[in-house]
Amino acid sequence: MNKFHIKSINVVIEESLMSFKRAGCDGILTYFALDMARRLRDGESQNIWAK
Repeated sequence: MNKFHIKSINVVIEESLMSFKRAGCDGILTYFALDMARRLRDGESQNIWAK
């Protein structure tokens, strides 16, 4: 996998998680939870999660 492919996967993961949040979910269980938490902590989020 190249860097572009990994970045686009991350954008898709974030957007799918944001769709649950916009739908009103209080909690989201996902295989990507640890990776997403690390990216939010490190400020690497591409979406509005970190705002």
